[in-house]
Amino acid sequence: MTYQEATTVVTAPLATVERRLGDVESWTGFLVGVDQIRKLSHERYLFQLAGLDGAREVRVAVREHLHTHRLVWRALATMTFGGAIHLEPIAAERTRVTLSLTTQPEGFPADLTDMVASSTAQAAIDVHRLQGHLTHPLPITDLAAVDDGRAVQR
Repeated sequence: MTYQEATTVVTAPLATVERRLGDVESWTGFLVGVDQIRKLSHERYLFQLAGLDGAREVRVAVREHLHTHRLVWRALATMTFGGAIHLEPIAAERTRVTLSLTTQPEGFPADLTDMVASSTAQAAIDVHRLQGHLTHPLPITDLAAVDDGRAVQR
């Protein structure tokens, strides 16, 4: 089993970071190896994970703990796949983001790869991508506002 943790500070207020991370389906933008996320029901998602033996789907529970500013996820089946994102306000416009990952590969080839590749900090890569995900503004298209037949970006 592998446990990794990485931290970064983003220039965005806590409320903005919480709102952006509340869109769980957008996590494919920073979680390496997660190709697709689809909402199934309240707090239940289907994560499509890329692996050496091809793509695999994992049912995942995601919970927001607003009072502690944490988002926690875990696989609902046999495979250990989980993590947490903890947010901490530093100043009015800055938030510390800590990403924790726990994985347990399935099968001998995956175990062997995990032992060899565990020195590469997946959490550090993910948190770097998360920083970009949180600090780049999302384009908002208002389809009701049309200029010369084209949607206008706001």
